[in-house]
Amino acid sequence: MKGRGFLRDLAEDLLWSAGIAKGMRVLDLGGGVGDASLIAGELVGPTGFVVGVDRSPAALAMAERRAVQAG
Repeated sequence: MKGRGFLRDLAEDLLWSAGIAKGMRVLDLGGGVGDASLIAGELVGPTGFVVGVDRSPAALAMAERRAVQAG
């Protein structure tokens, strides 16, 4: 992800403290535009998997675009 800020660092610390680690499978309910899902994806790495779910088709479309850009 591009750029780091206080809130991004805080979210990463929260997910790490919750036990998110390499190789895990994570479900992000109400994930919106994918902020937490993208951070979780970095934490689980290439051997893990993250699924983000949201009610808003527009939010999901944006999250998908961001995930593709992030690789």
